[in-house]
Parts: sequence; structure tokens; C-alpha cells
Amino acid sequence: MTAAPPVQQAHTMNLYNIPRHWPPRGDESTGLMTLHGEVGAEFFIQLKDLHEPAWWTGVRFLCPPSLTDNRVITFSVELVDGTGVPVRGVGGSWAQRAGEWRPFGWPIPAAMAAAGSYQLRVRHDGPANQWVTREVAFHELTGLDPRARYLFTCSAGSSGVIQWDGESRRFMDDPRFSAGYAVHIVPPMLNLLNMPEFH
Repeated sequence: MTAAPPVQQAHTMNLYNIPRHWPPRGDESTGLMTLHGEVGAEFFIQLKDLHEPAWWTGVRFLCPPSLTDNRVITFSVELVDGTGVPVRGVGGSWAQRAGEWRPFGWPIPAAMAAAGSYQLRVRHDGPANQWVTREVAFHELTGLDPRARYLFTCSAGSSGVIQWDGESRRFMDDPRFSAGYAVHIVPPMLNLLNMPEFH
């Protein structure tokens, strides 16, 4: 039986353009989905209706100072699929303070988010009917083929956790998870941004 050839890393330099445009500034390489209004103690943000070849990259919450009583509100965020099940992988849940940008665990292709009905489940420790501006960032990665195969890894140089081929997502314990073909390697956002782990 012939051994499978080693995974070949395809050219992914466009992913490494993300640090040049972080935090997002709404320039020609980035954009924001912005939502305004009152939210309850728990609310959802759907990661949908994003064009190709853009990738979702992070989120920020803004609260008017007059409603926070000089206390910075903290948001607890979890990336879940359309059925409410947490998305497996790097950095699937986190806490962040109002006003700060937080990168997702990985940059997420628009089609992958749409296929999985990805959404952010958010809770906060502010008033029950808090006015919050929600900004979800995306980056334009025009050099990456949305139909190519991508391998999402836990760290630079580590084995893959998730495969995405433009239509379907597979986890490493899935029997259909394939190895040995050329893929685009997608490291975690913290590696791309050269940032320390969040606590």
C-alpha cells in the first residue's frame, strides 16, 4: 500500500495581509457589518450575506457611556452553528470588554459561515435593555480561490483540525477527512496577528 504524499502548503500570502489592516479601519481591504439597537441579556449575530472572497475576522461592541454608569460592560461570546451547537476549533468562546476589537479564532470564509449558519451567541453584564452597536469585521482576500481546499490548524505548523473545500466542512475525526493533497493552510488569527493568547 502506497503511503499518502505529505500535505503541500499552497500560496496563502493574502492571509498575511490581515495584520496590515488590524484593527479594521474600513479601508479598501476591510469592511464592517454594523448593527445598532437595544439588546437583551442574550442576543445573536448571524454571520451571513457576506460576499466572496471576503472572510469574517473579528467583532467589537460599543456602548454609549451614559448607559454604562462609568462601568465597562463585558460581553461573553460564543461561535455557534445554526442549531446552537458550539463550533469546534480554536477560540470558539471568549470574553471581551466594550470598545475593544477581538479577532475570531480563525478567519472564516464567507461561504463556510453561510454553509454552517454560523452566528455569535452573546451575553453581557449590562442592563437588560442595553443599547449596543455591534461591528463585525471582514477582510477582502481577493487572491484566495473560494473553491480551493483549506486546512485550519491549531498553530503554525501543526496538524489540521478542520477542512473546507468551498462546499463542505469536515473535522479531523470525520472518516471523510482527507490528507495528502495540496491545501491552503489557515493558521489561527492570533498567529497571523502575532498576538498573545487572550485570558
